[in-house]
Amino acid sequence: MNEEIEALEMNKTWDITDLPEGKRPIGCKWIFKVKLKENGKVVTIKKKFAIVASNSWNLHQLDINNAFFHGYLVEEVFMVLPEGYNKAKPTQVCKLRKSLYGLKQASRQ
Repeated sequence: MNEEIEALEMNKTWDITDLPEGKRPIGCKWIFKVKLKENGKVVTIKKKFAIVASNSWNLHQLDINNAFFHGYLVEEVFMVLPEGYNKAKPTQVCKLRKSLYGLKQASRQ
């Protein structure tokens, strides 16, 4: 997870901030998938980051290796801190600067 978080930080995908009054953050979670050979040996371990949207939006997921676009978001989108992210206070959130796959605004970038 650390490599994926570092890649998102290097790309300046988000800023850490306090959640403004009246705003609601979208959720997120890591999804791990282990691919095995027929003999049971591990081939790859895939880590995915799911964007769980509020307001009855659909659930989407993304592959962290391709987790960002280069276009900046026009709208304000706040996301809860990813599990394992320890560079912020637990009460803070990520203000997304750039799109993540699965984010409804991503198709507009």
